[in-house]
Amino acid sequence: MTLVVYTESHGEVESGFFAFFTQFTRLGDYTFVTKQFCEISRQFAENPRAKHGRILAYNTEKFWRRFEEGFDDAMQNIDDCVRKFKCFKPEIVTQSIVTNGNSSLEDELDLGNEGEIVPIYISDDEKTVTIGKYNMLANQFGFMAYYAAHGGWLGWSPGHEPDYAQPTLQALNSSERLYFNGKKA
Repeated sequence: MTLVVYTESHGEVESGFFAFFTQFTRLGDYTFVTKQFCEISRQFAENPRAKHGRILAYNTEKFWRRFEEGFDDAMQNIDDCVRKFKCFKPEIVTQSIVTNGNSSLEDELDLGNEGEIVPIYISDDEKTVTIGKYNMLANQFGFMAYYAAHGGWLGWSPGHEPDYAQPTLQALNSSERLYFNGKKA
């Protein structure tokens, strides 16, 4: 489920989830734990004076390799899931592919100390947001935050919404920062 973000520094940049692996959100060369990305987005939404933050980022290539390695199994599990539940439930497919019910995706990927701290800055005029090397209009950041909290284009499956999703969506929707709640700044 790809989301294209328009940056001033790098043009169009792929963002969003790694297909149905929703535990991680990406922005160009960076990969963030979705929960952490939503938490920092919520902090910015709730505190309109906050201008600086940081998030742990991982190299995107490691995640693509894991996805490609499990692609055939993923397609079979999607087919099985659709037949059994009569709909597509990404969290069930992801759980069965990635973890076999025994370990988390973070453990399987063996992230260890591979991450880097990436700064996040909101400009004083609130028009741009910089995440590491990517500089974007604030509304692009707002849209990316909403996308991650909402569960992508289709949203989370009923009953499988992560605990951080609703608090983040509520903060975004009620934020004084207009680019979070869809109103024009």
